[in-house]
Amino acid sequence: MKRISLVMVTAAAFLGIGAASADGQYWGGFTKSQTYGSSAINSVVTDIYDDHDNPQLIGQKMTVNINPTAGVGQPTAYYVGIGINNTMSGMYTSSGWKAYKSGLYEPAAIDAGGHETFTVFGGDMTICQSVARQVMLNEDGIGNVGSVQFYAGYGYITPENQATMEKLYSQHATTVPSDTMQLMYAQTQMMQSKAYQKIYSVDCSIGN
Repeated sequence: MKRISLVMVTAAAFLGIGAASADGQYWGGFTKSQTYGSSAINSVVTDIYDDHDNPQLIGQKMTVNINPTAGVGQPTAYYVGIGINNTMSGMYTSSGWKAYKSGLYEPAAIDAGGHETFTVFGGDMTICQSVARQVMLNEDGIGNVGSVQFYAGYGYITPENQATMEKLYSQHATTVPSDTMQLMYAQTQMMQSKAYQKIYSVDCSIGN
């Protein structure tokens, strides 16, 4: 079973998912859920155990919640990312996990600044197994994944940014696609306002 490092723990409770009952029973075993992060940006990780005399971790479900505290009502990009050994390596997108190489982050969704929830791992494997599988699918081989960090955040397009874009396009002063420029503004705003944080970390080194 992996050794999990807790990051800013804010709540802990025994919860069930799927066919679980109120006391946390799950398919003959049991589950344990815990929240990591803040009230605005957090993850809920549900550990799923088997029903053996010495219960073993058989899966982990991860849900990410992003509740903007600024820019509500403005066009907002929601981001979920993964780092491996403290290097940005992947992004959760509308079509699932993708490798990150360089440039702009691809958002998980774009909306009008309300609460968003993303189930980034469904629980059929542990988080470490899921990450190793994604690394393999990205043709980097499985190997020793090492330490893994998860991040989430949001960035919105301010009215001033929108006015600037309208002026640029009306004057034909740029050839940058409008979707790309919106993401540039949203990511810049997120980084400048520090509207992101680490929401979970785990040691996936071999032997842990």
